[in-house]
Amino acid sequence: VTHKPHTTRSMIFGSKQLHGAEILFVDTPGIEKMSTKLGSLIFQSMKEYLSSLDEMILVLDATNPQIDKFADVIPRAIVVLNKIDRIRKPKLLPIIHVLNELGAKEVFMVAANSGDGMQQLIKYLDQRADTAVEREYGSMYEEDIANFACECVREKILVQFDQEIPYKVWVQPKQVHIPANSAWKIILDIIVPKASYKPILLGKAGQQIKAIGTAARVELVAKLKQSGFLGLEISIDEKLWQRDYVYEKLGWKSPQK
Repeated sequence: VTHKPHTTRSMIFGSKQLHGAEILFVDTPGIEKMSTKLGSLIFQSMKEYLSSLDEMILVLDATNPQIDKFADVIPRAIVVLNKIDRIRKPKLLPIIHVLNELGAKEVFMVAANSGDGMQQLIKYLDQRADTAVEREYGSMYEEDIANFACECVREKILVQFDQEIPYKVWVQPKQVHIPANSAWKIILDIIVPKASYKPILLGKAGQQIKAIGTAARVELVAKLKQSGFLGLEISIDEKLWQRDYVYEKLGWKSPQK
């Protein structure tokens, strides 16, 4: 999670095992349309994907919900008002009233940092889950973790360098090995479209890339509940965003076709 908008470009998957079923969560790019060609591709891909989901959870910032922007989505959504610990209750009531008037399926109030209100949301989702689906511990699991690792590293880069490194940085797995109950190993390739970006990413004596790797590894250890090795390499490809495999990976049609 970062303060910078539109840092999520592909679907990010996570799962939670509940009493009767496993729920697959899909974090999509934001539903606000972007002006660039790349942004338009993201927006179209996201819209098509939303139609295939069983439920849509719309997370709004209670301190600035921007309800008008999402009015056409709210009737199909379970709305989660986050950051309720930063707003007084009398100010919440008009927001909830508007959401109900727009036909939101359900409205939940949470404070994600403290966990306040999360149990009620989880209980509701558990009740909505119709059947149990067992997760296979295999190649699909490794692919999901690899995607999580790539997005995690890219987020760290965007936050760390802000304006120095643009959005068009690509991270892909080179080696992924996640055995059960033992140390994992993931090596990622950070691909940049300009040679001038590489020394910025490396930093003096490699300190910047080391800091990015350390921060990302902390999140991976927490997710996998197991220690492991995260290696980062940097490659240069000036034609990166002309490569079909990039768009195929993101589930978009290449603009070259």
